Amino acid sequence: MRCAPRTPSPRSMPGAPTRPAPTTEKSFRGGVDPVIRVRHVLERAERFRFFERNAGMELQLNWVAIAIATVVGMGVGVVWFAKPVFGRPWRRLASFGPNADAPAPIVYIAALLGTAVFVLTLAVATSVVSAAFGIPLLAAAFAAAGVLWLGVLVPRHAAIALFQDMPRPLFLIYIGHDATVLVLAAVIIGLLG
Repeated sequence: MRCAPRTPSPRSMPGAPTRPAPTTEKSFRGGVDPVIRVRHVLERAERFRFFERNAGMELQLNWVAIAIATVVGMGVGVVWFAKPVFGRPWRRLASFGPNADAPAPIVYIAALLGTAVFVLTLAVATSVVSAAFGIPLLAAAFAAAGVLWLGVLVPRHAAIALFQDMPRPLFLIYIGHDATVLVLAAVIIGLLG
């Protein structure tokens, strides 16, 4: 059985009038047409040249600066938690006895690795912020450090403090240590790039 050939509809014929594109923003069920909304977002992005500036962005990490900042961060920990500085109140508030044994070497290795990851995260965030907003590395390092401290570390320590009923001075010792390490690491990464 043969089918009859399809007759073209008047709209598909050459020269036939086409449906006009929507011209008002109120053309989609009383709201803004999604096509118009997407077009508006893309125009806005072009205006700021965000996509063009960041296309093919590569991380610029100075491994020497990261290594130096890691060593400085460990040094801050040694000084910060020494008995003349905050060691005595820290040991008392964290319930360490006066005759507590020295920690095992694995604790220091874990602290070194944690500090290295901490500094590497700051370096990556600094590189991204500097490239995304076109600002100098030192300013980007301080911006990234501020966001990491206020947006990640303080809430994390606050949650731990609340769940463990941690004394407020101990909480302040911990977040002060993190802030000091971040500021010094930001200076090193920002200056050495």
